[in-house]
Amino acid sequence: MGQQHIYQTIAALERIAIECEKNNIPHGLFAALYLKVTRKVHVSILAGVFEDGQRMERFDILFASRYLDAYDNWRKGKPITNSWKTAFEASSRRNLLASQHLLLGMNAHINLDLGIAAATVSRGGDFEKLKKDFDKINDILIELLEEVQEDINNNSPVLKMLDFILHKKDEQFIGLNLRAARQYAWECACKLNVSEDLQWEVMVNDLDNHCNSIGNKLLNPNIFTRKAIQFIKLFERQSVAQQIHLIRN
Repeated sequence: MGQQHIYQTIAALERIAIECEKNNIPHGLFAALYLKVTRKVHVSILAGVFEDGQRMERFDILFASRYLDAYDNWRKGKPITNSWKTAFEASSRRNLLASQHLLLGMNAHINLDLGIAAATVSRGGDFEKLKKDFDKINDILIELLEEVQEDINNNSPVLKMLDFILHKKDEQFIGLNLRAARQYAWECACKLNVSEDLQWEVMVNDLDNHCNSIGNKLLNPNIFTRKAIQFIKLFERQSVAQQIHLIRN
Protein backbone atom coordinates (compact mmCIF):
# COMPACT_ATOMS: atom_id res chain seq x y z
CA MET A 1 0.00 0.00 0.00
CA GLY A 2 2.99 2.29 0.57
CA GLN A 3 1.69 4.46 3.43
CA GLN A 4 4.39 6.80 4.71
CA HIS A 5 2.38 8.70 7.31
CA ILE A 6 -0.15 7.46 9.82
CA TYR A 7 -2.87 9.75 8.47
CA GLN A 8 -2.57 7.89 5.14
CA THR A 9 -3.10 4.64 7.02
CA ILE A 10 -6.16 6.08 8.74
CA ALA A 11 -7.56 7.21 5.38
CA ALA A 12 -7.02 3.74 3.88
CA LEU A 13 -8.77 2.05 6.82
CA GLU A 14 -11.65 4.49 6.57
CA ARG A 15 -12.09 3.70 2.85
CA ILE A 16 -12.41 -0.01 3.64
CA ALA A 17 -14.88 0.58 6.48
CA ILE A 18 -17.03 2.89 4.33
CA GLU A 19 -16.91 0.49 1.37
CA CYS A 20 -18.01 -2.41 3.58
CA GLU A 21 -20.71 -0.26 5.15
CA LYS A 22 -22.14 0.69 1.74
CA ASN A 23 -22.17 -2.93 0.61
CA ASN A 24 -23.27 -4.46 3.93
CA ILE A 25 -20.08 -6.57 4.19
CA PRO A 26 -19.54 -7.98 7.71
CA HIS A 27 -15.74 -7.72 7.52
CA GLY A 28 -16.26 -3.96 7.82
CA LEU A 29 -16.91 -4.49 11.53
CA PHE A 30 -13.23 -5.30 12.04
CA ALA A 31 -12.13 -2.52 9.68
CA ALA A 32 -14.22 -0.03 11.68
CA LEU A 33 -12.72 -1.23 14.97
CA TYR A 34 -9.20 -1.05 13.56
CA LEU A 35 -9.88 2.44 12.25
CA LYS A 36 -10.95 3.51 15.73
CA VAL A 37 -7.85 1.96 17.30
CA THR A 38 -5.48 3.60 14.80
CA ARG A 39 -7.06 7.01 15.35
CA LYS A 40 -6.54 6.58 19.10
CA VAL A 41 -2.92 5.49 18.63
CA HIS A 42 -2.32 8.58 16.47
CA VAL A 43 -3.76 10.85 19.17
CA SER A 44 -1.60 9.09 21.77
CA ILE A 45 1.53 9.59 19.65
CA LEU A 46 0.77 13.31 19.32
CA ALA A 47 0.15 13.53 23.08
CA GLY A 48 3.56 12.02 23.86
CA VAL A 49 2.14 8.88 25.50
CA PHE A 50 4.82 6.65 23.98
CA GLU A 51 8.52 6.80 24.78
CA ASP A 52 9.43 6.95 21.11
CA GLY A 53 6.59 8.43 19.10
CA GLN A 54 8.40 8.29 15.76
CA ARG A 55 9.17 4.60 16.15
CA MET A 56 5.58 3.90 17.16
CA GLU A 57 4.31 5.68 14.07
CA ARG A 58 6.63 3.55 11.89
CA PHE A 59 5.47 0.47 13.76
CA ASP A 60 1.78 1.35 13.41
CA ILE A 61 2.14 1.99 9.67
CA LEU A 62 4.03 -1.28 9.17
CA PHE A 63 1.54 -3.21 11.29
CA ALA A 64 -1.46 -1.77 9.42
CA SER A 65 0.16 -2.39 6.03
CA ARG A 66 0.01 -6.14 6.64
CA TYR A 67 -3.76 -5.90 6.94
CA LEU A 68 -4.19 -3.37 4.12
CA ASP A 69 -2.04 -5.44 1.76
CA ALA A 70 -3.91 -8.62 2.69
CA TYR A 71 -7.26 -6.93 2.01
CA ASP A 72 -6.07 -5.48 -1.30
CA ASN A 73 -4.63 -8.82 -2.45
CA TRP A 74 -7.79 -10.66 -1.43
CA ARG A 75 -9.90 -8.27 -3.49
CA LYS A 76 -7.59 -8.86 -6.47
CA GLY A 77 -7.60 -12.65 -6.07
CA LYS A 78 -3.92 -12.77 -5.15
CA PRO A 79 -2.41 -15.16 -2.56
CA ILE A 80 -2.71 -14.14 1.10
CA THR A 81 -2.10 -15.81 4.46
CA ASN A 82 -4.53 -18.54 5.45
CA SER A 83 -5.57 -16.62 8.56
CA TRP A 84 -6.69 -13.57 6.58
CA LYS A 85 -8.31 -15.70 3.89
CA THR A 86 -10.47 -17.36 6.54
CA ALA A 87 -11.42 -13.97 8.05
CA PHE A 88 -12.29 -12.37 4.71
CA GLU A 89 -14.22 -15.34 3.36
CA ALA A 90 -16.34 -15.39 6.51
CA SER A 91 -18.04 -12.23 5.20
CA SER A 92 -20.11 -14.44 2.90
CA ARG A 93 -21.67 -16.12 5.94
CA ARG A 94 -24.67 -14.28 7.32
CA ASN A 95 -25.18 -16.64 10.26
CA LEU A 96 -22.26 -15.24 12.27
CA LEU A 97 -22.41 -12.70 15.08
CA ALA A 98 -20.64 -9.35 14.89
CA SER A 99 -18.35 -10.61 17.67
CA GLN A 100 -17.23 -13.54 15.51
CA HIS A 101 -16.27 -11.27 12.61
CA LEU A 102 -14.35 -9.01 14.99
CA LEU A 103 -12.53 -11.94 16.59
CA LEU A 104 -11.61 -13.43 13.20
CA GLY A 105 -9.96 -10.15 12.20
CA MET A 106 -8.28 -9.77 15.58
CA ASN A 107 -6.97 -13.32 15.40
CA ALA A 108 -5.27 -12.75 12.05
CA HIS A 109 -3.99 -9.30 12.90
CA ILE A 110 -2.88 -9.79 16.51
CA ASN A 111 -1.90 -13.45 16.65
CA LEU A 112 -0.20 -13.37 13.23
CA ASP A 113 0.64 -9.85 12.03
CA LEU A 114 1.56 -8.17 15.31
CA GLY A 115 4.61 -10.27 16.12
CA ILE A 116 5.86 -10.05 12.55
CA ALA A 117 5.49 -6.26 12.54
CA ALA A 118 7.25 -5.88 15.90
CA ALA A 119 10.17 -8.03 14.79
CA THR A 120 10.41 -6.21 11.45
CA VAL A 121 10.41 -2.66 12.81
CA SER A 122 13.22 -3.46 15.28
CA ARG A 123 15.24 -5.88 13.16
CA GLY A 124 18.90 -4.96 13.42
CA GLY A 125 18.21 -2.50 16.28
CA ASP A 126 17.55 -2.53 20.02
CA PHE A 127 14.51 -4.78 20.09
CA GLU A 128 13.85 -4.57 23.84
CA LYS A 129 13.35 -0.78 23.67
CA LEU A 130 10.07 -1.42 21.85
CA LYS A 131 8.59 -3.46 24.71
CA LYS A 132 7.24 -0.63 26.92
CA ASP A 133 5.49 1.14 24.05
CA PHE A 134 4.24 -2.20 22.74
CA ASP A 135 2.62 -2.87 26.12
CA LYS A 136 1.00 0.57 26.30
CA ILE A 137 -1.17 -0.28 23.30
CA ASN A 138 -2.89 -2.95 25.43
CA ASP A 139 -4.77 -0.32 27.40
CA ILE A 140 -5.84 1.50 24.23
CA LEU A 141 -7.16 -1.70 22.65
CA ILE A 142 -9.01 -2.86 25.76
CA GLU A 143 -10.61 0.55 26.30
CA LEU A 144 -11.90 0.67 22.71
CA LEU A 145 -13.00 -2.96 22.77
CA GLU A 146 -15.19 -2.17 25.78
CA GLU A 147 -16.78 0.70 23.84
CA VAL A 148 -17.41 -1.54 20.83
CA GLN A 149 -18.74 -4.30 23.09
CA GLU A 150 -21.29 -1.81 24.42
CA ASP A 151 -22.30 -0.91 20.86
CA ILE A 152 -22.74 -4.58 19.97
CA ASN A 153 -24.74 -5.29 23.14
CA ASN A 154 -27.09 -2.40 22.37
CA ASN A 155 -27.84 -4.10 19.05
CA SER A 156 -29.13 -7.20 20.83
CA PRO A 157 -31.34 -7.25 23.94
CA VAL A 158 -30.16 -10.81 24.60
CA LEU A 159 -26.49 -9.83 24.69
CA LYS A 160 -27.31 -6.74 26.75
CA MET A 161 -29.12 -8.91 29.28
CA LEU A 162 -26.17 -11.32 29.48
CA ASP A 163 -23.81 -8.39 29.96
CA PHE A 164 -25.96 -7.14 32.86
CA ILE A 165 -26.14 -10.59 34.46
CA LEU A 166 -22.38 -11.11 34.14
CA HIS A 167 -21.64 -7.59 35.45
CA LYS A 168 -19.26 -7.03 32.53
CA LYS A 169 -17.27 -10.18 33.30
CA ASP A 170 -17.33 -10.88 29.57
CA GLU A 171 -15.46 -7.65 28.87
CA GLN A 172 -12.88 -8.50 31.53
CA PHE A 173 -12.52 -11.90 29.90
CA ILE A 174 -11.94 -10.26 26.49
CA GLY A 175 -9.34 -7.97 28.03
CA LEU A 176 -7.45 -10.81 29.65
CA ASN A 177 -7.44 -12.80 26.44
CA LEU A 178 -6.31 -9.78 24.45
CA ARG A 179 -3.37 -9.33 26.81
CA ALA A 180 -2.57 -13.03 26.44
CA ALA A 181 -2.75 -12.73 22.65
CA ARG A 182 -0.43 -9.72 22.65
CA GLN A 183 1.98 -11.50 25.00
CA TYR A 184 1.99 -14.43 22.59
CA ALA A 185 2.65 -12.00 19.73
CA TRP A 186 5.60 -10.52 21.65
CA GLU A 187 7.07 -13.98 22.28
CA CYS A 188 6.75 -14.72 18.55
CA ALA A 189 8.40 -11.38 17.77
CA CYS A 190 11.33 -12.24 20.06
CA LYS A 191 11.89 -15.52 18.21
CA LEU A 192 11.55 -13.91 14.78
CA ASN A 193 13.90 -11.08 15.70
CA VAL A 194 16.83 -13.44 16.21
CA SER A 195 15.96 -15.82 13.35
CA GLU A 196 17.87 -16.19 10.11
CA ASP A 197 16.09 -15.19 6.89
CA LEU A 198 15.36 -18.79 5.91
CA GLN A 199 14.03 -19.57 9.39
CA TRP A 200 11.82 -16.48 9.25
CA GLU A 201 9.73 -17.79 6.34
CA VAL A 202 9.23 -21.20 7.96
CA MET A 203 8.30 -19.64 11.32
CA VAL A 204 5.80 -17.25 9.74
CA ASN A 205 4.20 -20.11 7.82
CA ASP A 206 3.90 -22.20 11.01
CA LEU A 207 2.44 -19.22 12.86
CA ASP A 208 -0.11 -18.66 10.10
CA ASN A 209 -1.22 -22.29 10.26
CA HIS A 210 -1.62 -22.05 14.03
CA CYS A 211 -3.66 -18.84 13.79
CA ASN A 212 -5.80 -20.28 11.01
CA SER A 213 -6.70 -23.23 13.23
CA ILE A 214 -7.97 -20.71 15.81
CA GLY A 215 -9.96 -18.95 13.10
CA ASN A 216 -11.60 -22.21 12.03
CA LYS A 217 -12.62 -22.89 15.64
CA LEU A 218 -14.23 -19.45 15.80
CA LEU A 219 -16.17 -20.28 12.64
CA ASN A 220 -17.14 -23.77 13.76
CA PRO A 221 -17.90 -23.76 17.51
CA ASN A 222 -19.52 -26.63 19.39
CA ILE A 223 -23.21 -27.36 18.91
CA PHE A 224 -24.28 -25.59 22.12
CA THR A 225 -22.52 -22.37 21.04
CA ARG A 226 -24.00 -22.65 17.53
CA LYS A 227 -27.52 -22.89 18.99
CA ALA A 228 -26.85 -19.88 21.22
CA ILE A 229 -25.60 -17.89 18.22
CA GLN A 230 -28.74 -18.77 16.24
CA PHE A 231 -30.89 -17.59 19.13
CA ILE A 232 -29.00 -14.30 19.57
CA LYS A 233 -29.18 -13.60 15.81
CA LEU A 234 -32.98 -13.63 16.02
CA PHE A 235 -32.93 -10.54 18.23
CA GLU A 236 -30.37 -8.37 16.43
CA ARG A 237 -31.87 -4.94 15.79
CA GLN A 238 -29.43 -3.40 13.32
CA SER A 239 -28.08 -4.38 9.93
CA VAL A 240 -24.38 -5.00 9.39
CA ALA A 241 -24.09 -1.59 7.71
CA GLN A 242 -25.65 0.13 10.71
CA GLN A 243 -23.29 -1.64 13.09
CA ILE A 244 -20.24 -0.67 11.02
CA HIS A 245 -21.39 2.94 10.95
CA LEU A 246 -21.88 2.94 14.71
CA ILE A 247 -18.43 1.49 15.44
CA ARG A 248 -16.45 3.73 13.10
CA ASN A 249 -18.03 6.99 14.30
